[in-house]
Amino acid sequence: MEIFVWLVAGAISGGLAALVAGEREQWAANMAVGICGALAGGIVFESLAFDSASPWSALTGLGGALFLLGVVHGMDRAVHRGHTS
Repeated sequence: MEIFVWLVAGAISGGLAALVAGEREQWAANMAVGICGALAGGIVFESLAFDSASPWSALTGLGGALFLLGVVHGMDRAVHRGHTS
């Protein structure tokens, strides 16, 4: 059940990130990154022996998703800095 909560939290985080960043064309990619981040966050929290059970499951997924989304967007900006499209 925790994994399902992580997936939902990641998808919501990714979708909201796309809306906030004004990247409506990339909402599906942001949702996928959010889901991957949520899974990674959940796995990391559990491997560190933190109890990620409810109600913390959603926060664990949200934290992982937001972290990975930040990393991906930062890398995207660094790659495209100075380039014109």
